[in-house]
Amino acid sequence: MISTLRELLQSSGPAGLALAGGLLGIAFGALTQWGNFCTMGGISDAVTMGDSRRLRTWALAAATAIIGVAVLGALGAIDVTTSMYATPRLNWAGSCLGGALFGIGMVLAGGCASRNVVRAGTGDARALMVLLVTSLFAAMTLGGVLGYGRAALDRTTHIAMTAKSSTLPDMVGASPTLALILGAALVLYCLSNPRLRQDQRAILTAVGIGSVVTLTWLVSSLAFDEMADRIQAPTALSFVKPTADAFDWLGRATAIGVPSFTVATVFGTALGAALVAYFQGRMRFVTFADTGDTARHLMGAALMGIGGVLALGCSVGQGISGVSTLSLGSLIAVAAMIAAYDFPSRRSCT
Repeated sequence: MISTLRELLQSSGPAGLALAGGLLGIAFGALTQWGNFCTMGGISDAVTMGDSRRLRTWALAAATAIIGVAVLGALGAIDVTTSMYATPRLNWAGSCLGGALFGIGMVLAGGCASRNVVRAGTGDARALMVLLVTSLFAAMTLGGVLGYGRAALDRTTHIAMTAKSSTLPDMVGASPTLALILGAALVLYCLSNPRLRQDQRAILTAVGIGSVVTLTWLVSSLAFDEMADRIQAPTALSFVKPTADAFDWLGRATAIGVPSFTVATVFGTALGAALVAYFQGRMRFVTFADTGDTARHLMGAALMGIGGVLALGCSVGQGISGVSTLSLGSLIAVAAMIAAYDFPSRRSCT
C-alpha cells in the first residue's frame, strides 16, 4: 500500500502533492475550529485558571504524532532525519531566542500563527493583518534586512552534533524504541487529568491533529524525489514561512505555478476552519477594537515572524511537527515559547 501511494504521489507531480496538502490542511483547520484548539489558550488556561486541559490537549496531539512518526519510521515509510528539524547541527541560540520571541508575539497577537490562519478563515480581519505582518517579518528575517543578523547568530552559536541527527533517539542510539516509550508516557500524563478524560471532543481533536501531522510527514516523505524539478524535502505542518510563501504565491501564481505542499496546507487550513465555522454559525467579520489593540496585534505579528524563522517553526511547526521527531532544537524552542508567556501582559485566547 505504501509503495502504491509513493508511486501515485511521485507520478502525479506538484499537482498531486498540492492536492494532498490542501486536503490535510482542511482536516487540520476543521479540527482546530471544531475543538477550539489553541496553544496560547492552553497556556493561558493553565496559568490563570489552573486548568491544564487545553495544554494537555496540545501535548496529546504531540504525543500522537511522536508515536505515529516512530511507527512509520520503523516501517521504513519515512525518515525524519532528512528534515530541517533533525539536521546534525544544533542552533541552540536560534531555538531559545526565536522560541521566546514567538511566545511573546503570540500573546500580543491573541494567538499563534496557525490560530490566526484559522481565525482568518472565519472572517477575522485582525487575523488577516497579523498574518500579513508576520509574513513580512518572516521574509525579512529569512533573506531580507534581518537576514544578516540571523545568519550571524547561526554561524557563531551552532553546535555540530556527533550523532546522525539532532533527534534524541539518534543521540542515544535507541530509535525508534525511545520515541515509542516517550510518546506513550506523554499520553499517560495527558490522560491522567480527569477533566481531559471526560472531554471527548478535546481527545478527538488532539488525536486527530496528531494524526494529520503524521500524515503530512508520510505524504511529503513518499513524494520526496531527488530527481524532481521541484524537490520537496520531508516536512510537516508549520505556519510561519509557509504563510509567507502563501502570500508570495498569491502575488506570483502565474510565475510559480502550482502551489507547494506547505502553501496548500495553509490555504486548506483556512478553508477547513471556514467550513466548520459556517455550520457552527460562527462566521463573522471582526476588526480591531482601538489603536492600542491594533498596535499590540501588529507588534505580536512582527515578533512571531522573526521568532518563527529563528526557531524554525511555530507552536505547531515546532510544538507538534518538530517535537514529533524528538528534535533537541524543537524541544528547546517549545520550552522557550512556554517560558515567554508571562513576559507581556496576560491575555486570554477567545
